[in-house]
Amino acid sequence: MVRDELINLLGVMGSTRYRTILKILGDGLTRLEIIEDRYVSDTVLSNLLNTLVNMSIVERRDGEYAVIDPIYAAAA
Repeated sequence: MVRDELINLLGVMGSTRYRTILKILGDGLTRLEIIEDRYVSDTVLSNLLNTLVNMSIVERRDGEYAVIDPIYAAAA
């Protein structure tokens, strides 16, 4: 159910990177570039993360980003 909710929420965003970022955060990985196998600028990554923060899916804790709800992290 949560997975479907995330798919619906992120589906309207028009970018698969949001889902990828949530997967990275949920798995404890640190680099979008590893998964996409290409360079992602700091500005682009910052904008993607800020959008997830504004959607209350991700928060910044102690200088790092994390998925707020562990169920969302697992669903991602």
